[in-house]
Amino acid sequence: SWGSPTPTDAATAAAGAGGPPPQQVRVDVGGLDDVALTVQVLDSIGAKLLERRGGKGEPLTLRNVGVKAGEPFYYVVIRGSDRNLVGRYSVRVQAESGTGGPAEQEPNDDKAHATPLTPGTSMTGFLGPSDHDYYKITSSAPQILRAEVSCPERTNIKLALHDASGTELYHVDEGGRQEPELLVDAYVPAGDSYLHVYAGKGESNVDQPYRLDVRANPDDGTWEHEPNGTPARATPWPAGAGIMRGMIHPRGDEDYYRVPPPPASAKGIVASVRPIERVNLALVLTDEHGSVLARSQGAGEAERVLRTLIDPAHSYFLVVRDEHGKDKQSNPRDAYELHLGFE
Repeated sequence: SWGSPTPTDAATAAAGAGGPPPQQVRVDVGGLDDVALTVQVLDSIGAKLLERRGGKGEPLTLRNVGVKAGEPFYYVVIRGSDRNLVGRYSVRVQAESGTGGPAEQEPNDDKAHATPLTPGTSMTGFLGPSDHDYYKITSSAPQILRAEVSCPERTNIKLALHDASGTELYHVDEGGRQEPELLVDAYVPAGDSYLHVYAGKGESNVDQPYRLDVRANPDDGTWEHEPNGTPARATPWPAGAGIMRGMIHPRGDEDYYRVPPPPASAKGIVASVRPIERVNLALVLTDEHGSVLARSQGAGEAERVLRTLIDPAHSYFLVVRDEHGKDKQSNPRDAYELHLGFE
């Protein structure tokens, strides 16, 4: 009846008589004129697992709904914003057709319910109305992460990195509709970190999945640690290292490096970086208060060189950034090499 919960053995109904229950199901609810529907999935003791809301007259589809083998049944609850005593909505629960590989498992709208993800594998998912998909990456040692997500039609997809507490460290929203997003040089410590995939306000696509590809390499100390866009999050420069590598992405990215203590006899610092395609690289030296002390010289294809006197008793930061002004660019393909020495 309208607005009341009806128990649905989703696993049995989707599997068919005599078939094994699926791990994931799809729930399709047909639209009802002049009524905005809300669809919920509850477990057998009434705990809400998933909820989606639609507009008036709109159908709703829930994809990749996880089904546990030990759960006796699930409730599909349908509520409407208004009454319609003439029309009827339809409900269909069926095994998820899948995309031939690992897929998200709803509900995964927060870190507590995040879908586990192993770097080196691809994961697919769907973004329904107001949907947020979280993925948990567990590392045994610090790693440098690179993640790319494709963008379904009719959506502007976004990608964010969260730490173990769930706090967002940074996000990328570089592309527009139907354009992929790329997160580069993300530092993840040992333990749990989370990737968050979501779309723009009011956007969804339950027919075409996105694809999330994640790669991870051990942190060998030669790469920047994103996010490092402020002195407080500056990548520490390993003592004795002569070169660090990084990328300028997304647009407006600035990479801070904490300069290691110089030798007691040092009077000056010299740093250099070669330009990369699309980005007009520049170097800036600041003190611990953020005051600019020196800027690099060089233009065009020439190497950018920064050379200035320093006080070994003070702390310094090197900043790599794009000097295009308002028309800043990015390059998620090519890494720069930053050289540092003392004289």
